[in-house]
Amino acid sequence: MNTGNNTRDDIIILTDNTGKAIELEFLEIVHYKGSDYAVMLPLDDTDDEAADVVILLMEEADDETDSYSTIADAELLKNVFAVFKENFKDTYQFA
Repeated sequence: MNTGNNTRDDIIILTDNTGKAIELEFLEIVHYKGSDYAVMLPLDDTDDEAADVVILLMEEADDETDSYSTIADAELLKNVFAVFKENFKDTYQFA
């Protein structure tokens, strides 16, 4: 019997600055230069072969909640993604 409760622990729903809800699959946390970055994959991406990951800075909002912030620095994004690729080269396929 389907109860309709198909939740997954690795799915995060964030709201963008326009109020639109975005579903993301949480892939991994990357530690880089003293900060933690969440690497996620948008679930609404229609092209599975060329899906781009989303990398957000993780900050503790309180004892039980994390806050996620966008990163404007392209070089930082590139470096965090390089660490992600190196750490998880045996787990994920990269183009």
